[in-house]
Amino acid sequence: MAIILTIIPYEFFPPKYGGALRCFYLLKEMAKYNEVTLLTVQPQSDFLKSETIPFPENVAIVSLHNEKGFRTGFNVFPDRVANALNSRVIQRSLLKKGNLFLLKSYPLLKTILSTKKVDLVNYESLECFSLLRNMVEKYSPATKHLYDAHNVDSELWQQQAKILGSPQHLGYAAGALHAEKLLHMTADICFCCSDIDREKLLTLNNNKGHFYTIPNGVNLKDRPFDANQNKHEIRNILFCGTLDYTPNIEGLLWFYKEVFPLVKQRFSQVKFTVIGKMDTAGPYEDLIADTSVNFVGYVPHVVPYYLASSVFVVPLFSGSGTRLKILEAMSMGNPIVSTGIGAEGLRAVKNKHLKLAENAKDFANAVLQLLSDPMMFDSVRADANTWVSKQYDWEIIGHDANIKIASLLS
Repeated sequence: MAIILTIIPYEFFPPKYGGALRCFYLLKEMAKYNEVTLLTVQPQSDFLKSETIPFPENVAIVSLHNEKGFRTGFNVFPDRVANALNSRVIQRSLLKKGNLFLLKSYPLLKTILSTKKVDLVNYESLECFSLLRNMVEKYSPATKHLYDAHNVDSELWQQQAKILGSPQHLGYAAGALHAEKLLHMTADICFCCSDIDREKLLTLNNNKGHFYTIPNGVNLKDRPFDANQNKHEIRNILFCGTLDYTPNIEGLLWFYKEVFPLVKQRFSQVKFTVIGKMDTAGPYEDLIADTSVNFVGYVPHVVPYYLASSVFVVPLFSGSGTRLKILEAMSMGNPIVSTGIGAEGLRAVKNKHLKLAENAKDFANAVLQLLSDPMMFDSVRADANTWVSKQYDWEIIGHDANIKIASLLS
């Protein structure tokens, strides 16, 4: 049994979106065979009142929520100035910017590492890894470092910079690329969401380092297959994802403007349901005003929406990683139409486990084929469910992750 510290620098529980689901289930699976402590920005009360899923009782929670953070004599200055100066003190660099997460985590992290032997620190973001890795090594030199790569961050920032025309995002991309090129020296082990991401990170590191594919998964018990024999007759198309995520905004608006009208030409009564977490509905004014669109936004329970829909769409043209929502839809028995990028990282077979299309006409035709052909509809969703059950259950994935960790620490 290893002693593991997992650091998650964003709210993730209860898990509602892709990254949060990965964090939660990997944490849960690690805790089955290891002693796990969670360092989190969320208040402890968040882990006690979940409406949908219980938090593992054997995970110790250390919260930064009410921490004042690292303070020095510089705190006589205004907060912004003091934060910048104190961050530079911690990182011993005049070039570093102020970082509130760093200031809050530093005292608690120092205490954890000074009072117990930590075998492994699992960092659930590249920024978190870059900020805290050297500090962990300073106070606990023998501790190993695991970076869990949800995406190839440099590529993701570059894509968003192009979409938004943002020099700031190009700066983020450059910083991420610098960190990713050093992973073979800074991380003892890296988990990647797909073979594609693994190959990209290996290439950036000149094929050096320990990079393993630990894919995203689905909790089959919470996402049971819908055995409705008339499911293909439901004239309701579903999209589910984080709605303020730039690739989702781009793809969702493309589907609504270019694809959905073609589907409505054949099935005039068809509806398009959109669910997902978001901070602002700004980009979606046209969808909200359209009576043929059921724009719901955040929902505490997604299962009823899968049951009330037929085809699940993934119209993405950017992003990386593996789409957990595809696996969720497969588990629930909703046949999928996706772009190639949307299904990237999965080993799914085109026309057997899902439909793939790259332009509006082909995408609409794929949706119409599923809605018009009951045998095809049922065949695709049954094959997809069988496939995902054998390869992408979180218990299977977690077992593999624990084997990799045990091998590293042995």
